[in-house]
Amino acid sequence: MNGNAFFYPEGGIAADSSHLPFYVDNVNFRFELPPGTYEYVVIAHLFGNNPLADWQAVGQYDTDSDSLPTPVALGEEQLLENILINVDFDNLPIQPF
Repeated sequence: MNGNAFFYPEGGIAADSSHLPFYVDNVNFRFELPPGTYEYVVIAHLFGNNPLADWQAVGQYDTDSDSLPTPVALGEEQLLENILINVDFDNLPIQPF
């Protein structure tokens, strides 16, 4: 994959004391990003000890029935709401990395 990665919670892999909770039905979040088109929006899980390599996508933003991710276009001062990403550890999305 080329380009940049943005992490939530802020601080990303260095913020190992804060993470998204397990075993909950949903999590509300707010994430500020610069304007642009984000081709691949996922929830990623660090499954090993190497924060530079041990990632797997466990859910991706997708609005249609195919397995390809749906890009998110974000304009200047734009607020997007209700971005839904489902996580199913028994049915992971295709792994790009």
